[in-house]
Amino acid sequence: MLLPERKFMTKKSFLISGSLVLIGAFLNGCGSSSGGGITSLSKIPKASGPVLTASSLAKLPQQMTASLTPWNQLENQFNQRAGIKVSDWSTAWANGKTGYSGPMCEAGQEAKSLYRGAVQPDMILCFIGAMADAASNTTMYDGNWKYYQVTGTIDGKTYALKTKFRVVKSGDSLSSFEMFNCNELSANQNDEYISVGISGSTANLTTRYRYGVSGDVYKRKLNVVGTFNDSGNWLSKQADFTEYYAGTGNFQGGTRTTLNQYSDALKLQGAYKTTFGSGVTASSYDSRYYVKMGISGADAYSTLAVGAGSGKRISTATWPGGGQGSSSNTGGDTRSWANDGQISTSSSYLSEVTAYDLAAMDPVVPADLNSGSELAFPTAAGWNCQSPTGVFDSAPLGLAETAVAACQAQFGNSSTNVWVNCGSTVGAGGYVNTPPVN
Repeated sequence: MLLPERKFMTKKSFLISGSLVLIGAFLNGCGSSSGGGITSLSKIPKASGPVLTASSLAKLPQQMTASLTPWNQLENQFNQRAGIKVSDWSTAWANGKTGYSGPMCEAGQEAKSLYRGAVQPDMILCFIGAMADAASNTTMYDGNWKYYQVTGTIDGKTYALKTKFRVVKSGDSLSSFEMFNCNELSANQNDEYISVGISGSTANLTTRYRYGVSGDVYKRKLNVVGTFNDSGNWLSKQADFTEYYAGTGNFQGGTRTTLNQYSDALKLQGAYKTTFGSGVTASSYDSRYYVKMGISGADAYSTLAVGAGSGKRISTATWPGGGQGSSSNTGGDTRSWANDGQISTSSSYLSEVTAYDLAAMDPVVPADLNSGSELAFPTAAGWNCQSPTGVFDSAPLGLAETAVAACQAQFGNSSTNVWVNCGSTVGAGGYVNTPPVN
């Protein structure tokens, strides 16, 4: 198996996405302005948005790559006819297909997971921008904190959701946005934090999330950094994703993934570890991986498709040894696949993937992620879920529902996700997990 499969994260993502839909009802609109730079939240480069620079041109000066935008857009439109849309993947879709690459399935699902995480802050910013067109509120950019509360129902459970946010401008240009959300934790601790910083042509977006109920724990951090042009389109983009999760039965896991996106390709590199049980009954799976594959349709999550590529991994599995300790097995390989997902012996990225040194990558230690500062909320990202006056404004729900519908249509419904077990549950004749080694 090239990449691990994280069912636990999928469960949490459903709930996170549902909460964000209600959060959209808080936001009461903002005015937009004209002029140079990023002048409104709706113009901020999207965390899940496409990149205009091709992977082969990524190291050229920005002035040179900016002039290539029309060709890149044409190339992307052409490539939308190729590849496999990740939003269509399901066990039913995959079942019965022969000759397909298991590693391609796993790599695509890793990309899908990261994109779903990136779509969530984009949805919030979209809510604000959509409402700006319907209810201009010029006080949105006054730099003061706004406090909202709304009560809603998710899966039959009532939530009293609170949020505070502010938008700061430097002259006519937006310089920062911050939002704190209290969804599910105690009454005096926020469970989500979003920040956006703009400096010149560089954007830096960070989201943090924490969840803990009924023995389950989930923490994550997503940081997206890149450069953009005057239209707010990415010229370069890197996303760093870290998460920790734990459940009953001494189950815990953690992952670190870095994604570099180009107009024509994705590069994924990361490490992952899951442990089950304790003592002589403990088992674990530890993996490090590097993948590069073609993409198309990256203008929206709903159209994102992955194509031909190569990937390598090294992994170690340990399991109980009949009460006498543990046995282990370490493996590693490099595999390739074609644009339609079929097993291949090569790709245009094979030499780059083969040359990457996975042994130099730091492994993940889940317990350290749980107890360390990497996923902890720093003081600046914390909020006690209270307003200074004790008063929260109410949201215009009718307007919010319209904005939510428009943003879901734009980004796709990221709460809809069907996880395919690429290695074992597809069934006879499904994804083949043993293609020839190059």
